[in-house]
Amino acid sequence: MLKAFLVIDMLNDFTLDSAPLKVDENNKIIPNIQKRLNSAKYENNIIIYICDSHLKNDREFKIWPEHCIRGTRGAQIVDELSPEKQDLIIKKTTYDGFYNTPLDSILKNMNINELTIAGCVSHICILHTASSAVLRGYSVSIALDSIASLDERSRNCAIDQFKNVLNVKLI
Repeated sequence: MLKAFLVIDMLNDFTLDSAPLKVDENNKIIPNIQKRLNSAKYENNIIIYICDSHLKNDREFKIWPEHCIRGTRGAQIVDELSPEKQDLIIKKTTYDGFYNTPLDSILKNMNINELTIAGCVSHICILHTASSAVLRGYSVSIALDSIASLDERSRNCAIDQFKNVLNVKLI
């Protein structure tokens, strides 16, 4: 049975010093994600990058500053985690990596039912994607050393949801 390693929103607009929505922890988790990517590849896991991708007039910009505009450097995956030719990239327009994307179909077509999730940020895109995965019947693990949070309170809230609501494995 194949497994997938999902790298969520490790994008320039969340990571670079000039980023409109810089998440300070992103640079701290990059080495951990690199190690986990290497392990996942060694174990023949499918690597899937799930990336925020917005149009100029996206409704999300009523909540957040403009970020990850399609075709801009800000919407690109950080250089340190550049995908390889065989890796998959899924573009999303909201927090949930499954919502209006081909992710579920791809996973089902590849007979993948186990997911490990890493990336940015714990209580938003990681939480919403993990929730959607659980509701679709996937076995989900969260790589705690490889997820960024905006602050400790948000991280603890997400971890509480992972453990007590979603019953996912924390690794």
